[in-house]
Amino acid sequence: MKSSSSHFPVAALLYTSIFLFNGVSGITFTIINDCNFTVWPGFYGNPVFNSGFELTESNSRSFEIESWNGYLWGRTGCTFNASGHGSCVTGDCGIGEMECRNNRINGEIATPPVTHASFDISPPKDKSGFFDVSIADGYNLQMLVEATNGSGTCSKRGCIDDLSQRCPMELKSTRGGGCMSACQAFGSPEYCCNTTFATTSNCQSNAYAQFFKSACPRSSITMEPGGTSCMGADYTVTFCPPIDAFSTIKLGGQLISTDRLVSIGGNFTLGFFGEDNRYLGIWYTNDVQSRKVWVANPNSPIISTLGVHALSIHPDTGNLIITAGGKTLITITDVQVGPNKNLTAILEDNGNFLLINEIDKKVLWQSFDHPTNVLLPGMKLGSDIRAGRNWTLTSWLSNEIPNSGAFTLSWESIEEKSQTLVIRRQGQPYWTGGDLNDQKFQYIFALNGPDSQSRYNLTSVYDNEEQYFIYQSGDNVSLPMWILTPKGQITDGDNSVVWTPEFCYGYSSGNGCVESGLPQCRGNGDIFSAKNGEFFPTVTRNATDDNSSLGITDCFIKCWNDCNCVGFNSSTTNGTGCVIWTGSNNFSVNPRDNQMMKYVIEQNRIYPSTGKNLNWIWILIGVAIPLIFLSLLLLWYIKKRKQVNEKRKRDEYFLELTASESFQDVHQLEANVENKLGQGGFGPVYKGKLSDGREIAVKRLSRTSGQGLMEFKNELVLIAKLQHTNLVRVLGCCVHKEEKMLIYEYMPNKSLDFFLFDENKKAEMDWPKRFNIIEGIAQGLLYLHKYSRMRVIHRDLKANNILLDENMNPKISDFGMARIFKQNETHAMTNRVVGTYGYMPPEYAMEGAFSIKSDIFSFGVLILEIVTGRRNSSFVHLDRTFNLIEYAWELWRQGDTLGLMDPTLGSTYVLQQFLRSVHVALLCVQESATDRPTTSDMISMLLNETILLPTPNKPAYVIGREEKSSTSDESKPKDFSVNNMTITVMEGR
Repeated sequence: MKSSSSHFPVAALLYTSIFLFNGVSGITFTIINDCNFTVWPGFYGNPVFNSGFELTESNSRSFEIESWNGYLWGRTGCTFNASGHGSCVTGDCGIGEMECRNNRINGEIATPPVTHASFDISPPKDKSGFFDVSIADGYNLQMLVEATNGSGTCSKRGCIDDLSQRCPMELKSTRGGGCMSACQAFGSPEYCCNTTFATTSNCQSNAYAQFFKSACPRSSITMEPGGTSCMGADYTVTFCPPIDAFSTIKLGGQLISTDRLVSIGGNFTLGFFGEDNRYLGIWYTNDVQSRKVWVANPNSPIISTLGVHALSIHPDTGNLIITAGGKTLITITDVQVGPNKNLTAILEDNGNFLLINEIDKKVLWQSFDHPTNVLLPGMKLGSDIRAGRNWTLTSWLSNEIPNSGAFTLSWESIEEKSQTLVIRRQGQPYWTGGDLNDQKFQYIFALNGPDSQSRYNLTSVYDNEEQYFIYQSGDNVSLPMWILTPKGQITDGDNSVVWTPEFCYGYSSGNGCVESGLPQCRGNGDIFSAKNGEFFPTVTRNATDDNSSLGITDCFIKCWNDCNCVGFNSSTTNGTGCVIWTGSNNFSVNPRDNQMMKYVIEQNRIYPSTGKNLNWIWILIGVAIPLIFLSLLLLWYIKKRKQVNEKRKRDEYFLELTASESFQDVHQLEANVENKLGQGGFGPVYKGKLSDGREIAVKRLSRTSGQGLMEFKNELVLIAKLQHTNLVRVLGCCVHKEEKMLIYEYMPNKSLDFFLFDENKKAEMDWPKRFNIIEGIAQGLLYLHKYSRMRVIHRDLKANNILLDENMNPKISDFGMARIFKQNETHAMTNRVVGTYGYMPPEYAMEGAFSIKSDIFSFGVLILEIVTGRRNSSFVHLDRTFNLIEYAWELWRQGDTLGLMDPTLGSTYVLQQFLRSVHVALLCVQESATDRPTTSDMISMLLNETILLPTPNKPAYVIGREEKSSTSDESKPKDFSVNNMTITVMEGR
């Protein structure tokens, strides 16, 4: 850039003399105008100075400063006379002069809408600084701030998207330029970050805030602290920077270890990762697991820099290099083009990282030619005969360590003009995909369905120059990537479906595994299965090898080839090293064991038995049967006696409660049978008054109820011991002959279902209220499951049992079905399944097994009902019958989670909160109880947006089914409720 030579008034010369501190050496501050029009920079800050000058297109101005704390912005469409008087269309100072003096107009540094940069630069003795770009006051101009030659975060900040081109009509400035914030346009509190609505979540609780954030992710959209810090840096401010400013590295620029490149469309991110940022990699920006699709230095981790290193282009060779302290640590490319100022490294929106010559756009190097363990759409797998190049995937050593593992995936010829996917282990054929015909691989069965064929388009090329395989993904795939795992499997990274066997054993199994011969002691059908539990230490020994170069597949080979080995596992949590178990194959399975799963041999051979052996077997059977019978009888007696003792203690406490002072006045109450509040499985609920005038809710046990005295005692004893703001409070009880009543605090807003499922009432529940209800229920569950004096499983969590106080705060009620767990208990079984269909997890409904994960499942269903405003019942959509869980799963898999949203939420929803809530709900309703999060983890996932959410597995009750006509069996009475009331099912087990 050349220095501006345009004429500007004497006042601007005064500004320059003050701002430059008369040549004192300090921090260089450069302002560049890359717009195709003139910009008038504006300043406000400390030390105080008058500012105002004209910066024409393609010009720049540099100065040196010692320190400064203030704001900088650009004014456009300005008209000033020779005396410096006039005004600007956007960013005007509001005083009618070119110089922007240090006084605010109506509390604002410039007339909004305006994009501004903020700085807090300390004196040169330490030269520490902080900077940011904000569009909290709207947008008028693209702006980029870069810190160079500094240490610290030092990441670029700015807004490079021209929002004027796609600003919503209602936000367009009436002055003729810029895009206003929603607060400026509407002025209502919910759109403004004032003292009442000052939290980040409130400031982002509308679609307009999401529009600004998605368009300008590297700038702040609120007045909350943001930005980045940098020590000892010089600063460059560019108006109208290039659109690829965040996706490229130019010669002379660098990407420090704490910064990121983001592709123009935002699909991919490139940056350093791992401990002390040892590796350089690429990942999908929206992948919550941040799985790496490419790693530049998998076998050469950066060490001894404490994370202070950077990626840049070598000025002499043109290679991409990683440097620290002026020394080259790693050379990534080998182009040797010599000094060339036109070199640029760019991250494209398909995940390809290229080094190009900007003049002729020639690609000098690209990451797609150097794949690691992931095949992306558009990447080639095969060979370039002309260039002598092979495109081959190489697995990681473990899921945590990107060092090259034992497996490769290649595209190889099996005969002339016939090629297939081949996995090799240590160079030897291990698995093959078989023939590719009509978009189908012979041995990748998961790819052969109609759904998969709509997801991926497979292509192979065979000619004299290139022989390769390539695929493209459909619109229904959100994160397309084929991953070669450390176990040698191919996984669809979009939905985590594994396409190939976990292990190949060397015998023919009809799944693509290559035959390679078997050890003498192994046979066809012998396999290893992953199990939770322990080997019996008396008959099994284990040996540990902590060699960090061993992966899980090395452990498999060692065990498979050792005739005494009965199991194996990794010895460390990062997936390296081996533990080998030898001896007798006696393994005790414990599904709830929290330790790492072990691979246990399962042999599929039958050995001949002699008559002598058969005699011993009959003797053992004859001894074992009576012992087993006696043991079962003893266990039954112990269990029965324990139940009697617990019932006695419970009755004693019940009598103690009913005789206490706090329960004496409940006999003196007024209840009008016409003032009925509702009906539950227990019986009707009425509104009443105590003698002191307090309003109460009276729950009366119905004579026709399936619940009885046991549930009545249970609820009274439990709630009397439990005290939490999100649990309903019991005031007393009344027992007289056959009459039984429970007295509760009165909840004026009734229950959650009263609002949620009423087409008129649900509009009163905006997103903040609904999310507050979700959080309150979660906090109540956490208290029940973890922090109360006893661990309590509710077993009947549903919308009817969530009461709402006058401020719409939720309170969990109806503990008649609850069960108390001891602190060391994790699960239990019951012969009496109680609860409400639609909220019951499958293991409870089918087997009677319940745990805290049962309540987690019910809570997941509740979340889905709260965000959608509909019950978890069957409904027809696009000629298919869904339940709510199935419908949510389908939309989530299609990337259309917003399709679940209750239309009455309007613009009140917070996008990330909504998406996170649905994601957590799907984690809670997973089919397997062990997959569901704990209560603590569930709350952390809901409230902490920095926590990465795992991908949910298939939920319960999601099956492929067809509509069937009614049969005579279907007309029989069923043990369920059609009005969402609690049911009690008596089943013999």
